[in-house]
Amino acid sequence: GMVHENDAAARIAAAVCGPHLRLSEPKEGRINFSADCRGVLEVDVPTLAAINGIGEITLATLHSMRLVEAGQDVAGTRVVPLMIEESRLRRLEELVSSPVLRVHPLAAAAVGIVTTGSEIYSGRIKDAFGPVLRQKFADLGCTVLGQTLTSDDEAMTSAAITDFVAQGADMIVVTG
Repeated sequence: GMVHENDAAARIAAAVCGPHLRLSEPKEGRINFSADCRGVLEVDVPTLAAINGIGEITLATLHSMRLVEAGQDVAGTRVVPLMIEESRLRRLEELVSSPVLRVHPLAAAAVGIVTTGSEIYSGRIKDAFGPVLRQKFADLGCTVLGQTLTSDDEAMTSAAITDFVAQGADMIVVTG
C-alpha cells in the first residue's frame, strides 16, 4: 500500500499536467513542469489548494494568469516522505477532473490604437502613452497597425475604431 516518491511524483504530474507543459525526469521525488511555449499560465487554484490539503503531497506553482516564457519552470511537485500511502494518491486522482496546470500560447494580434482627448488631438499636450503601448504590444509579438488621435467627439472616436476594424485589427485599444 505504499508508493515510492519518484513513482508518486510521476502519478501526481500525470494527473495535473495540461497542455503546453514539459515534465522533468523524477529526481529525489521531485518533478518540475516547464512551459513548452511562450504563453499565459493558468492554474486551477481551488483544485491546487485541495491537492495541497491532502497531506504529504506538495504542488507549488507560479501565480495563475502570468506570462511565462518557453523553457521557464512554472511548477514542481513532490511527496514529502520517501514513501506515501497509495490511498493519498488515489484521493488526488479522484479530485482532479481536468488539468490543474496549462499554458495558453500567445497569439499574435493586429492592434489598432485610438487615443482620445482634445488636448492631445489639438497638440496642446503630447501623447506619452502611445509609445508605451507600442512597446508592450511588440513585446507580446503583436503588430500595431497604427495610432489614431481623436478629439472628445464620439463620432470621431467611433469612426477611428471602425477604420481599424476595416483594416483587419484583431484588437482595438482605446486610451484617453
